[in-house]
Amino acid sequence: MPTINKYVDGDGYYILARPSGAGNITYKIKHEGNPIVWKHGLRDGDEISWSTIQSFKALGIIYTDQSGTLGPDDFRPDPDQLEKTELPESEAEELFSIITTQSDISPEERAEIRSILGLPPEQDFELVGDHIKAYLEDYVDSEGLAVRSGRTVTDAAEVDISTWVNETGSEDFDTWELHLLILTEDGDEAYFTDHCIHLCEKHGLERWHIRVLEQPSWDIKRIAIEQRSVIFPRLLDELRAVQFDLGDPSEMLVPLVELSESRPA
Repeated sequence: MPTINKYVDGDGYYILARPSGAGNITYKIKHEGNPIVWKHGLRDGDEISWSTIQSFKALGIIYTDQSGTLGPDDFRPDPDQLEKTELPESEAEELFSIITTQSDISPEERAEIRSILGLPPEQDFELVGDHIKAYLEDYVDSEGLAVRSGRTVTDAAEVDISTWVNETGSEDFDTWELHLLILTEDGDEAYFTDHCIHLCEKHGLERWHIRVLEQPSWDIKRIAIEQRSVIFPRLLDELRAVQFDLGDPSEMLVPLVELSESRPA
């Protein structure tokens, strides 16, 4: 089994391992990897999981004298060892937390490391919002989006789409408000539609209410509901991608369109 080892005559650690068909091999750990090793509770002589080694590889903090920093083709552990050294979920989450605290990594790298550790995707609702924003901008360019009675924008440069998340959790469970704000201007006049999507750890996709700048008329409600029909399928896809439990859809059948109490900042 792979083991973590401390240098006798210096600071730092290295890994002794036996990948499939490669014989014994030494993986050296870069200096920036030492705090991760220590905080994860690994000490001289301890066994180390292959998923931990692969996570280190993904971070670029282990290397060999022969090949330099390991690439994807350098990682072929013995399949029997993979199962025997698999991390329990609680330890994998702990390691992920340590890695993300000690290293400044991108959302893509976070997703890769969670996959390596056998963890479900993060429920990153800000990223969900970013994906839907990008989808809407493409939709405007390709299909056009109704923004007001008698006006459909067909160029993403004509509309400002923004997104943010408010955490509104209680003592019992977490809740979030995912906002998608669609803002357009007509001369000196600006108007918007703020889609506020309520997400709940316990109840799933709870509610969708839409705030508008003017007193809702039939046409204003129609436009808001048309926008919702464009957003809804993509929202479901994005929430399923992060393994969010959507809950009971019966409460989502009737959208609420109401007058906004304030203009967006």
